[in-house]
Amino acid sequence: MKLARRLSGALFALSTLGIAPLASAVDTTWTAAVNNDFYNAGNWSTNAIPTAADNVLILNPAVTASINFAGTRELGSFHLGTTGATGGNVDFSAGTLAVHADFDRSHIGDKSSLDSKFVMRGTAVMLYDEPLDGGGGGLGSPGGNQDLEIGAQTGAAGKLGLLELHDSAILRISDDLKVGAETNGNGEVLIDGNAQISTGSGISISESNPSKGKMTVAGSALVVSGNSAGAGNSAQGFTDEGYFTLSTGADSTADVLVKDSGKIYVRSLQQRGGVSNLTVQDNGEFHIFDTFNFAAPNLGVATLTGDPFGPQRANNVAENNGSQFNLFVTGNGKVSIDSAVDDGSGLTLQGLALSGGNNRGAVIGSGGASKIDLRDHASFVLQQNLYMTVSNGSGDATSNLRVVGPNVGAQIKGDLFMSYDPVNQFQNPGQSTLTAVITGGTHSTIQVGGEAKIEFGNLAVELSGYAPHGGETYTLLTANSIGGTSFAATDFTLAPLASGLSWDVTVGATSVVLKVLGSVALPGDFDNDLDVDGADFLKWQRNFGTPGYDAASLATWKANFGATAAVSAAAAIPEPSTAVLGAVAVGAIAACRRRVAR
Repeated sequence: MKLARRLSGALFALSTLGIAPLASAVDTTWTAAVNNDFYNAGNWSTNAIPTAADNVLILNPAVTASINFAGTRELGSFHLGTTGATGGNVDFSAGTLAVHADFDRSHIGDKSSLDSKFVMRGTAVMLYDEPLDGGGGGLGSPGGNQDLEIGAQTGAAGKLGLLELHDSAILRISDDLKVGAETNGNGEVLIDGNAQISTGSGISISESNPSKGKMTVAGSALVVSGNSAGAGNSAQGFTDEGYFTLSTGADSTADVLVKDSGKIYVRSLQQRGGVSNLTVQDNGEFHIFDTFNFAAPNLGVATLTGDPFGPQRANNVAENNGSQFNLFVTGNGKVSIDSAVDDGSGLTLQGLALSGGNNRGAVIGSGGASKIDLRDHASFVLQQNLYMTVSNGSGDATSNLRVVGPNVGAQIKGDLFMSYDPVNQFQNPGQSTLTAVITGGTHSTIQVGGEAKIEFGNLAVELSGYAPHGGETYTLLTANSIGGTSFAATDFTLAPLASGLSWDVTVGATSVVLKVLGSVALPGDFDNDLDVDGADFLKWQRNFGTPGYDAASLATWKANFGATAAVSAAAAIPEPSTAVLGAVAVGAIAACRRRVAR
């Protein structure tokens, strides 16, 4: 193990010099007695500048410790806040800080009753636990196996541990970044600008019970899990999993927001319990692929492979009963998954498992509620399969893939399974639903490269800001083949139609098509051609005096002139030509009446 090798070398060097080796690091406490300079010896309880042999304790947030230097310096570990009324603030703007973490992990907020904040900005670089020492053999290793904890045991409803990265700051960690992960944890990470975070083992956001964690990735920032030296740098980096684990305990919550042009690259996504919300919006990106060997996602090339019992895991969310997972992708947000782990049995779940399944790629009996909501030019691409409600033992497990309106790119290049156990090949008790939210005359199509096994799943249709007029056709799904001739159930409760219209769902060999049958009368459309124009007036004129063609019906025509079946009469605004036609109509009425009088 790398840590053991480095320590044994250090101990040998000390012994040859006749110096007793350190049994543990020495605590030194920030006093701010002179000023706010972190590297002023007079600001420390030991009256010495902290080194690799020191555990730095910053317990008073009143004076921010400022770190700004040229070159590289070392620390043993650092702790912002411990027990009681303690907390700390650090502003790190320049230099490379190597934190060895030989004897202890580090904390930004720990059991304290005051907020703690560590800000990295400018050209600050932190190398935590030798993240660049993989030497080409880092796959399967957590490096020194020491975590960096943000908001550990600070109180899920109370004080906060906060890590911020701005500008061109870089943080690299050989093992784990844990955000609000311990019991009563409350942690947050905010990264923007061109800043980077890379971790080897993984990132946990709200793990124990209860806990609360949050991460925001904005600007052009990049967060990588699965290579401590940065995505694709297998020559220097470490990883033993590369997980991105959201809420785990029943009372834990995780909130992740990726926006602007921020990106998150990970080797696996997991969520077992509690409530997790992952939002990717406004050009943000979230990608799952082999970050240890590849620098960027490349579907079908940068695929994560290998045994899920080895240094990689399968992707699963809403694993346990009562858990909730929500993925919201909008505003040109992009999500892709490229994971084909396999234990050799050929039965391992590949791609993404919703509501059931575990990180070993196995079907399990428990399962929670998961929802994926795609809208407004969202992109959602799975290179392998999507398993909706894969749990084979929980009737309470549910999943919902919700597509809102047109301009959504939804691709499942493998198979789609709805409420189906592909291992034991039988129907699962929980429900899975495809929801189409119709917003106009066109709608997005879910594209499945393999089989879409829908016979045990449900279809729900909703209307949002649109009233169908009849004749609309929407191709909701295409596939190489469709498993089943119909959905288990269809729900149009939230899609009421006008009188004379009805919904029709056709499940073919390779597609699912939704149609609006019938037509709805358009006021003033006397010739029934789905618009109100001059031709309707001419028909009214020819038929004046017969039932339905009188002064009242002419007034209806005038009020709706210019309307079509796709535009409501209430929204129709008379054009100048309407006034002209109105005047003609008045004359026509008078003429018609004179003819009748004679």
